[in-house]
Amino acid sequence: MKKVLTYSLIGIFSGVVILGICFFSFRMIYPIAYKNEIEKYAIETSIDKALIYAVIKAESSFKANAKSSKDAMGLMQLKEETAKYVCELNSFEYITNKEELFKPELNIKLGTYYLKYLINKFDGNLKYALIAYNAGETKTREWINSGEFDKNCYKISLNYYKNVLKYKKIYNKIV
Repeated sequence: MKKVLTYSLIGIFSGVVILGICFFSFRMIYPIAYKNEIEKYAIETSIDKALIYAVIKAESSFKANAKSSKDAMGLMQLKEETAKYVCELNSFEYITNKEELFKPELNIKLGTYYLKYLINKFDGNLKYALIAYNAGETKTREWINSGEFDKNCYKISLNYYKNVLKYKKIYNKIV
């Protein structure tokens, strides 16, 4: 009887450890960081917080110091010109130094407001807005006007869009 109880306890303990490892691994892959900032700007802009998490996951995997080869910076991978444009559109104080884009709260604020701008600009079409976030508004307009959007759009931008939607589904379940 003691052996059965011991083996049962070992089995339960092992199961708990395995579940803990799986949960920890899942949280490493889909972190819930910067919760207060994301919720704040989700409310201010009326953007689903799961979408903001998904864009951050796709853009930087939650690395605040991320920098692309195209000089996009921070969690939401903003270029200095884009950040200044968003500041101008929303009457925000201009950033004085592009290194400020590595500050999580500022980056999330400007990135979320930029995403809101694109969603409005493309009449609520999330596909076009997200592709514009990735490839640029001008390029996205060219593809739309060509009449063959999916054929002309960069494959990497279409994949970006699909990834953001996939991440958004996951974040909808966990935030």
